Amino acid sequence: MNETSDDAILRKGEDGKIRVYFDKNQKMVVPASIKLPDDAEGKHVTVRRVDGKIVEIIIDGKSFADEQERIRMETANKAEASKHKQETNKSENTKFSKAPYNFIPLNDAVVESEHGSSIPDFGSYKDGLLSGYIDLTIDAKTPVYIRRVSDKSEFFEIGGRSLIPGSTIRGLTKNIMKIASFAKFQKDEDFEDRNLYYRAVGDPGSIGQLYKSFMIDANNNYFPKVKAGILKKKGREYIISPSSENEGTQFYRINGTFDASEEHFIINFEGNRRSLDCFSFKEIYFRPVRPQVHRHVHQNRDRREIVILLRYASLNEYSEYQRQGLKKGYLILSGKSPRKHMQWVINTADTGKPALPIPPKVIEDYEQDKSRNSVDLLKMLEKENEVPCFYLTDERGNITDFGHTALFRKRYSWSVGDHVPKKLNPEKDENKVSDIVEAIFGKLEHWAGRVYFEDAELQSNGANVFMDEATLKILSSPKPTCFQHYLEQPSGKNTSKHDLCHWDSEATIRGYKMYWHRNTHEQTGEYDWKERDPIPKNNTQHAHPIKPAKPGTKFRGRVRFENLSSVELGALLFSLDLPEGCCHKVGLGKPYGLGSVEIHADLVLVDRTKRYSKLFDGENWFLSEEKGDSSIDTYKKAFEEYVLSSIGKKELSSLWDHERMKELKSMLMFGSCSSEKWLEQTRYLKGGTVNSEYRDRRVLPKPGEVRSSIEKNPEK
Repeated sequence: MNETSDDAILRKGEDGKIRVYFDKNQKMVVPASIKLPDDAEGKHVTVRRVDGKIVEIIIDGKSFADEQERIRMETANKAEASKHKQETNKSENTKFSKAPYNFIPLNDAVVESEHGSSIPDFGSYKDGLLSGYIDLTIDAKTPVYIRRVSDKSEFFEIGGRSLIPGSTIRGLTKNIMKIASFAKFQKDEDFEDRNLYYRAVGDPGSIGQLYKSFMIDANNNYFPKVKAGILKKKGREYIISPSSENEGTQFYRINGTFDASEEHFIINFEGNRRSLDCFSFKEIYFRPVRPQVHRHVHQNRDRREIVILLRYASLNEYSEYQRQGLKKGYLILSGKSPRKHMQWVINTADTGKPALPIPPKVIEDYEQDKSRNSVDLLKMLEKENEVPCFYLTDERGNITDFGHTALFRKRYSWSVGDHVPKKLNPEKDENKVSDIVEAIFGKLEHWAGRVYFEDAELQSNGANVFMDEATLKILSSPKPTCFQHYLEQPSGKNTSKHDLCHWDSEATIRGYKMYWHRNTHEQTGEYDWKERDPIPKNNTQHAHPIKPAKPGTKFRGRVRFENLSSVELGALLFSLDLPEGCCHKVGLGKPYGLGSVEIHADLVLVDRTKRYSKLFDGENWFLSEEKGDSSIDTYKKAFEEYVLSSIGKKELSSLWDHERMKELKSMLMFGSCSSEKWLEQTRYLKGGTVNSEYRDRRVLPKPGEVRSSIEKNPEK
């Protein structure tokens, strides 16, 4: 079957019949089976022919087809849509997403500190409060690596001593305590409040519908809603000068092909083939044309045809050099994607229109878009006086978004902080303590912390405790833009990706992000943490080589505390001394299994009143220290009872029985984390150009669901 699609014009002949004029020398009578509107004469149209016969005429975006052809197209499109929906629902109900991380849900309320705003200071020791220290023994269950100098492979050290910094131990302790004590979830400390970006071309789900509503006009054959302009920098301000309009449009499309390397786009300029860099732009000259409707036919995986009508201005006459009758403009080149063969051309700036300033918040969000890996217009502008671009405005004409092409990455209207309950992220009251963590660790410029974390020193005993130098695999995972993972989603077997919440939905973020334990030390295949393939020269994705401490090595450190209540000391011990079989995570390479450590705590209490009552104890200094290991559980229990009472859950015998804490325990448990099924379920999604798992990201199950599904069926 030979099929063609051409532009033409409709004219009535002397016999009164409507004819299609393709050019001066070719015309055809419209078949009687195609019923055209009365005002069809003089219209510019798109004509589709099959084996030379006219089967469809498109006028102003509307299709007029032979009845049999219309039925065939509708049937094929409905069948394809039905099959896609069935396949989508079937796969979505039988598969879960995978990730080396998961989330501990946010608390419903904040448990307030016992002290309110009256924090004990450290200038004197108070009756009824506790002081002393906790000796820590840290056992490495998997390789552990802490880096000090970015381009060196050696373990963190000071003065020749290999250490886990006190700041690292402080961080892991504070993170567990925030979860266990039902603390605030605050901007800048627990999450970065910014507007994320997304691009969802062709996505049939909720995010795709959102993207289309901003970027294209579905009622106008998917003509872009964006505007074109020229980006410039004026002092410290960024501005966009709107492009002029020719033939009713600011922008056009131009045809070409990608070369095999995928790094260049080939365009034929008046018989001269030019190889142009992707993600760049070039001045060209062209004859403007009006937008028209063009018929595009795609084949699905079953080679069935999908018909799409698109409206755009397609350039036929263009040159690298200025000639009479041609207008100057900019050719904007993007990257390769399936079936892509067109690039954008925009007009130069309209000198009669004022430039539009870009709000500082829009610039700030653009600079913080960590997932942009192709074109950064602001960096491009550092080398150019002006850069062509596309942009969107709100109803008041203020710029809200801008990007390299007409289908650029767009900002969500809601920020990350908009998805955190206000009661967990209240406006800062500088004089009020509203949770246990803030009371213990201090508040900058208001009161000092009452806990001090010393470095934990590696206990080598002269043995070779470090592994050979190796390169860690590339650390890459779905970023917060992956709303299927980072936002709470509706539950139920019938939930499909069409119902999922995105960052412009009323959804709550999943909570505290943590990494699964993965014992990959003995792995040499897919789940190995080491990069086995040759690393290209000038590689920027891999980190510098590392020399981790071997599993089985020990570190010893100390945590000092002053003037803590029984509840506060219990919170500290609860966060350090985990239930049997549970481990913390430290250092680099957590997603691949590095950094799992087991911490053992020994409590020593100091009675300050007795200490200063006398100087010597026989031939030694009188320290008035008392081992308190037997009372560790007593202090932990005091903390648990305080939290459970505060949240109205006195009936629970242990804080670990609370639903949130069950999820935390699922993340902390070290056992069974070396099985093949476990490593498969907790790995990164696989990318690639074929069958990429990133293309159809699914909802991430809760930690307990992941562990339960594997423990019930341990065999792969």
